[in-house]
Amino acid sequence: MKLSHFFIILTLLLTGLCALVLFQASHEQNVWFYIAEGLALLSLIILVVFYSRLVRPLRTFATGLSLLQGQDLQSRLRKVGQPEVDVIADAFNPLLERLKEEQTRMRSQERVFSLVVERSPLGIIALDTKNRIIIANPSASLYAGTELPPGTPLGEIDSPLIRALVSMRKLTEELAFGDERRYRLSRLKYMDLGVEHTFFMIEDVSSVAAKAESETYEKIVRLIAHEVNNTTAGLTATLRVVAEGLQPDEAEAVDACSERMIELSRFIGQYADLARLPRPVLKPLSLTSWLLRRRAELQALCSQKSVELTIDLPQEELTAHIDSVLLDRALTNIVKNAAESTGCSKIVISVEPRKRELTVTDNGGGIAPESAHKLFTPLFTTKPTGQGLGLMLVASVLRGHSCRYSLRTSSDDHLTRFTIRFPFYPTVDND
Repeated sequence: MKLSHFFIILTLLLTGLCALVLFQASHEQNVWFYIAEGLALLSLIILVVFYSRLVRPLRTFATGLSLLQGQDLQSRLRKVGQPEVDVIADAFNPLLERLKEEQTRMRSQERVFSLVVERSPLGIIALDTKNRIIIANPSASLYAGTELPPGTPLGEIDSPLIRALVSMRKLTEELAFGDERRYRLSRLKYMDLGVEHTFFMIEDVSSVAAKAESETYEKIVRLIAHEVNNTTAGLTATLRVVAEGLQPDEAEAVDACSERMIELSRFIGQYADLARLPRPVLKPLSLTSWLLRRRAELQALCSQKSVELTIDLPQEELTAHIDSVLLDRALTNIVKNAAESTGCSKIVISVEPRKRELTVTDNGGGIAPESAHKLFTPLFTTKPTGQGLGLMLVASVLRGHSCRYSLRTSSDDHLTRFTIRFPFYPTVDND
């Protein structure tokens, strides 16, 4: 029973007792009547003082505890005019103020932490004590090639990268996967409320090697193109002069050699053009508007291969810093490569603003396991008449945009997806 209930009972008992005494004394109408009346009045005064000095402060304390339990840090305790109680209110109110400031600071830090994790190029996966996912940021999903919903046991996710995380024996490992990407995997621990949890960090370290490889390739191609073009130009001019003094049959053979020289020069020129790919000039642009302008050209490209093209655009805008000319070339090569895959009849281009992703999905024959790790290797091609330039150009353009990308065939729906993740802010390379 609450103290206030005891106080009400005590008040009723004292009131009844005083009424009884007054009733008995009223028959004699002497001094005892006035004494009883004075005692009754004094009892009521003491009850009021008792209430103000004890019950009301206790209610104030109960209110303070309720504020703490309900996490209401806006309200404050009022002083009741009693020094012994007011000193507690003076200590309690600053405590609430400090708790409010600490709560505001913690919420601010939590928002900053969530934003950093969301936009980090590092893949981050945090687990609970039962190895279920608590947090998995978009980069982790991109590197894993599948969604990583919270609450899912990590061991139940079908992904080569996730399987590598589960089987890690060292704190740090560096591994290569099927899309010619190299990842540094780190297993770390953190404490939460006295309980130890595991989290993983996934770092894409393939860009450094790719950049060095690309620079070496460009130097070699420029050197070869220079020597071949100088040689073919001289030989072509010489052959034309020689052909003028020959018989028609002989001149025709010389002209054929001259044409082969020109074709060789053109062939080398294609590689030289790729090596001379300009640095992107990044400007903010709506990907929705950009894709709408590209729709007719891409549909014409697909119709030549009898492939249906669908562009699925969300209502929400996605603005990215891109070089529209270079990205046009990259997207054209991606769509062309998909349309030329065996058995392809449908291509879907979709945009996911929240993840800042553009995905080109096709239902072709997919990527053979033995070819998966060579896709972005210079001069590698699976087509009989291919030159290995398409994906090289795409990779070079996307690296220039600081984009992360992957090309995988899903084992679930057997669809092949080229996924591009745009950075939140443009990265300027001053090297």
